[in-house]
Amino acid sequence: MEINIVQLLKELINIQGVEAHLQEYPYDNIRSFDQGFRQKIYEGYHYDNVIRHLINDCRDNKVYFITDQFEINYVVFKFPSVSEGDADRFITIGPYVLENHDAMIPDIIERNQMPLYYISEFKEFYCGIPVMAEGNTMEGTVTLLARYIFGGNKEFSIERTGINFSTSTNPLNYRIELENTLSVTSIEERYLYEDRMLESITRGDYNRLVMDINAIKKFRIQPRTTDPVRDGKNLLIVLNTLCRKAVQKAEIHPAHIDSVSAYFSKKIEAGNNSINIIKLGDEMMRKYCLLVQNHSLRGYSQTVQMVINYIDFNLTEPLSLKYLAQKALVSPNHLSMQFKKETGKNLTDYINEKRIHSSLFLLASTNLSIQSIAEKVGIYDENYFSRLFKQIQHRTAREFRNVIKSTV
Repeated sequence: MEINIVQLLKELINIQGVEAHLQEYPYDNIRSFDQGFRQKIYEGYHYDNVIRHLINDCRDNKVYFITDQFEINYVVFKFPSVSEGDADRFITIGPYVLENHDAMIPDIIERNQMPLYYISEFKEFYCGIPVMAEGNTMEGTVTLLARYIFGGNKEFSIERTGINFSTSTNPLNYRIELENTLSVTSIEERYLYEDRMLESITRGDYNRLVMDINAIKKFRIQPRTTDPVRDGKNLLIVLNTLCRKAVQKAEIHPAHIDSVSAYFSKKIEAGNNSINIIKLGDEMMRKYCLLVQNHSLRGYSQTVQMVINYIDFNLTEPLSLKYLAQKALVSPNHLSMQFKKETGKNLTDYINEKRIHSSLFLLASTNLSIQSIAEKVGIYDENYFSRLFKQIQHRTAREFRNVIKSTV
């Protein structure tokens, strides 16, 4: 039960683009507290400073909303011990900021007596931290789950405090780094997450893709233009190209890819506000994953790939086993066995399913007769089409069309 609660908290926080961690002795993961930021800017910084604050300052049944000297925010609370004498465990959530800090960075640097050349690096670092407006859903999420973590009916309190996690018994010196070192690190991390996102698209794994997107959202890329709509369109153009290249790795016929890519190219240019641009990005991710799920030929032999592609683009032709074997330059027996082995389906059944699936779009989007639709998908006997349709869809073509019309 305890692990489930922690996992649930992590997932609900991650949805908001913020990281959550369970810190346990010997606290090997404590660097995740601020994404290693202090270690980048201080010479010889040890996260013992953070651990000491957690152990000395965190009380039982208290949730701490903390702001540090860099205006970075965290949520911290002590996790209840299973038995007496256990080492302290903590939930740490963050880092995040409550507003865009670009204008405040010079003041933050001056206040902390940092070298001025860190301004550009700090801008990149803050672009890697999610912005959470005050009064956001995080506080509600944490409060709700804390009730269960602290034992249901036990009372707990919320405390807001400021802590300098960089204080130490020994003086700390700022690293003298080459210009852009911090920004380069942030950019490298963003590119790593982008690679993971594209791999999820190649696999057609939409659930994992959602997690990758939430991780990327913490990187607020600095605008390239002064027009937010144009800037959003430019990013979507890049994303469309990256997605197109990602699904190519799934061995999808270029005609399928080009159709989706062209669709989004037109939609991007037609977008007229930031909300539409954001929605279009979400639609793009879903459709490219569906493209992989429906048309990926990864792992199939060249013979089977050729036959599947031929079927997809030539449904009205007489797609018999003998006819397709001639096209593939193999014997009918070899093709039948190879197709069944690789796809798990009988070739005739596969063709029938493709034809019926193709008819669904025509039934939903046109007023063509059943006979005409049957012919357009390569079945020239209406009665045979009707039998196949009911066998595969478990309802008649007319029933399917009526259901679609009733929902429009």
